[in-house]
Amino acid sequence: QLGRLLGRRQTESDFARPHRAAPTGWTLPAVRAAYYWLDYVAGYALRVLPLRRRNTLLVFDRWVDDWLVDPARYRMRAGHPVVRTLARLTPRPDVTLVTTAPLRTVRQRKQELEARESLRQLAAYERLAETRDDVFLVPTGSGVEPAVDAALAALFPSDRARGSAAPAAPPPRPSAGGAAGE
Repeated sequence: QLGRLLGRRQTESDFARPHRAAPTGWTLPAVRAAYYWLDYVAGYALRVLPLRRRNTLLVFDRWVDDWLVDPARYRMRAGHPVVRTLARLTPRPDVTLVTTAPLRTVRQRKQELEARESLRQLAAYERLAETRDDVFLVPTGSGVEPAVDAALAALFPSDRARGSAAPAAPPPRPSAGGAAGE
């Protein structure tokens, strides 16, 4: 965390309020994005690539796409050109899974954001899945087993083609009324 390097300590209540601080001007978000980008790129080269060469499954809670969907979490402004450029230059995972559920379910599980902001993010993740072949929505509103089946179908498409781990429904794609970003 950049704040930790600057001597700031985050508390549990800070994590419960991801939009607690307003986005800063133009320069600080660019510096913040550059710092995080260097962390992604160096971390990818030093930690991720060696594991990928050994065919290891790597799971991350958030990736740089979150900068674009939820820039306020990082005190960045939506559409900042430096942030967009650095996000494009960041190494991509092979597959990105975005858990989805109806807004009511998301609100029951996570209340740190206002309902309007949750809905905006859910729609943004749906748009991301519509525009990229490596992003899959995993519906979680119907229980664990269907969600696991959808995740496995996205992770192992060759199994889906052979029928050995096929989910009951087609692979997860965006749908009206669904919501992403739990």
